[in-house]
Amino acid sequence: MVEEYVAKALENADFSRMILQRRQLHMHPEIGFNLPFTISLVKAELDRIGIPYSEKYGKSSVVAMLGNPDADFTIGIRADMDALPIQDRKNVSYHSQIPGQSHACGHDAHTAMLLAVARGLNSIQDVLKCRVLLLFQPNEESFDSGARYMVQDGIMDEIDVIVAAHVESALDSGSVGFYEGLSLAASRPTLIRFFGREAFDGSPREGIDALAMAVNTYNDIQMMLARELDPMDRFYCSVNALNSGCTNNIISAYAEMKLSIRAFNLDTDAYIFKRVCEIAHKNADLSGGSVEIDGQLKALPMICNHAVNERMRAAAVKVVGQEAVFDLPQKMSGEDFSYFLEQKPGTFFLIGTRNTDKGITAMEYSSRFDVDEDALLDGIEILFNFVLDNMERFPTSDDSKE
Repeated sequence: MVEEYVAKALENADFSRMILQRRQLHMHPEIGFNLPFTISLVKAELDRIGIPYSEKYGKSSVVAMLGNPDADFTIGIRADMDALPIQDRKNVSYHSQIPGQSHACGHDAHTAMLLAVARGLNSIQDVLKCRVLLLFQPNEESFDSGARYMVQDGIMDEIDVIVAAHVESALDSGSVGFYEGLSLAASRPTLIRFFGREAFDGSPREGIDALAMAVNTYNDIQMMLARELDPMDRFYCSVNALNSGCTNNIISAYAEMKLSIRAFNLDTDAYIFKRVCEIAHKNADLSGGSVEIDGQLKALPMICNHAVNERMRAAAVKVVGQEAVFDLPQKMSGEDFSYFLEQKPGTFFLIGTRNTDKGITAMEYSSRFDVDEDALLDGIEILFNFVLDNMERFPTSDDSKE
């Protein structure tokens, strides 16, 4: 019977509509929490289908509600919606219409897929024994975390198990990848602002050099990383932007440094951030300037639950076959889905979207990134199988045996 219901859900998911909506979103990429077009499209589609939703969880989020409202077991499925500040350089009819912004990580595909899941599950509402919440999340990419705000507003009080799919250009279309246990690193994007005093460089004593503060901080951070941390620990702290000054003969009154801290151990993350702050303040004080630092933890170490993972693997094998299901190594990437997984068991799996025959080979965060849209059908079929196979409460502890 599950196969029959999956087939009905797939038919009503409306693959062509999913592609159309994905391309509409791709043409109108939006960043962070400022997602008016995206949220409008999501809400309009939910209204058209007749699915109730809430906007009370976090900023710029939408949570749709399906299934049996009286059930004591709830599955959550999350899609992130935001884009990146990257120019779209693809030669396609649906390229970004917003200069300097693009869906270079596939969140347009995630959003369109979850709307397709909404259409499909809505068509088999009468057979769902559990509740299903569909989480359309903002701001996975930018400085803050949309997931953290949703958690703070209590979304995980409503959910027992949570899952998410992500497109992956390192995997061929038709394949699926799974992490196990501790998978991705904690992520802390950090912004340091140095404030000095502008002066003509012929009178250097009249100025306070903000650029010098930043350069000295950069050098001291490198020494700290080389001499104060265990080289066997898994971490990095990368300074990726340093901007200051406006011309050749004026001492800069302002400098801005952007860096990324990642670690699998939260104690290591906390130590690096503490030392970065101390180093920046020291160099500002020595120069007679000041400094402001913003370094909110963006993502926790991501831990996928073994029991949920096995259930999702079984769903994937049904769709793509055992030979196309792969184990993934740990990565230093960060993912704020980890805030959901800190609260309740769940898993995060990758859908291969690389297709060399179609010329779709660019990696995420590239100006030419795209996805093989045919692969998205695998993603929604896997999710349909997972929901229908696991509509009743099941063990989620890592030592559970089936």
